[in-house]
Amino acid sequence: MQRFEGVNGEILPSTDAPDWLRIEHVLQRYRDVWVPIKSYPFLAVDVERVEAHCTEVEEFAVFANGRMMQNIRPDEGGGRLLSALMGGGVDAGMSTDSKVIVEGIANPRAHWMMYFNDPLYIGMHPFAALGTQYVYIDGNGSYQRAFGELVIVDRYSSPRSTHVDFDPLADMVRTYHNEYINGPCEAALDIAHLAALLDAIFIENEKILATATQHHRNRTPLETPLEYAAPLLTRYGRLTHDIARLPRIELSFALLHYEKALREFDSLKLAMQTRNTEASFLHGVFCVVAVAACIEAIANKLVFQQTGSHPDDRDKRKPLTKINGAATELSQTAGPPCQYPLRHLPFRN
Repeated sequence: MQRFEGVNGEILPSTDAPDWLRIEHVLQRYRDVWVPIKSYPFLAVDVERVEAHCTEVEEFAVFANGRMMQNIRPDEGGGRLLSALMGGGVDAGMSTDSKVIVEGIANPRAHWMMYFNDPLYIGMHPFAALGTQYVYIDGNGSYQRAFGELVIVDRYSSPRSTHVDFDPLADMVRTYHNEYINGPCEAALDIAHLAALLDAIFIENEKILATATQHHRNRTPLETPLEYAAPLLTRYGRLTHDIARLPRIELSFALLHYEKALREFDSLKLAMQTRNTEASFLHGVFCVVAVAACIEAIANKLVFQQTGSHPDDRDKRKPLTKINGAATELSQTAGPPCQYPLRHLPFRN
């Protein structure tokens, strides 16, 4: 995809740059780094000014295009996110106690940024402080804080917050996209109007970033981070924390037995095709045993969620009886079904 470029045709850094968050802040905070030009996309970046501002900035807030993650390794992040969106069965998933999405101070030994799109792609808005959460960087660490929610306004997604009014900035960003990005690429557009629009955008940016900074400073003294190296998870491992705030890996035996049953069933079909009676019997028995173990593991997990303790051999109930009993009580006490919150989705224009 086409990206914004430097005023002299330079290729701008991407999200894997070592100091990208600082660059992203500078692109949102300083009007003089954006230069209106007469050709599509009608904006270019003054790279020298970006570099100069970066040397001056030490503590900053930024409405990053990505999401700050923690406590698991970056190479596991994509798979875990996909499994959360696709539902159970892909891997063991993440527990509600895993704190993988940063809220507050980040784990100093295990945090990283997940970007869904390159902020400098044409069609994005790296010059606007729009988002449902911000990242704050200072000498004590890295932070991420929820700041609003995503709503739909005139068929466009837009952030809405009780702390600051995003609507004027969102309207101006849509004006830029509608008149310059989505308009005819070769049209003779009013560059003076674009310069005035940018001036107004950065006035709003300054207000929003100042409000986010104060929002952060009001909350900082109350926080202590989880601090440990990210553990290596298998597809059967679910990250939780003990009362000492240390990582604990909970194994999903149900998933392990379920996968074993599928593999044995596949081996059973191959054995039957070759008329191998001994192997067919062997894999058939293993498949049935694995299915039974999977159901037993699900039943024991539900009983644990219901009672807070794992059932032992004194619980003589059959697995399906355990499942029905625990599920009935859990559904009665859980309240309305939980939906994936909008604040966990990246802002899109």
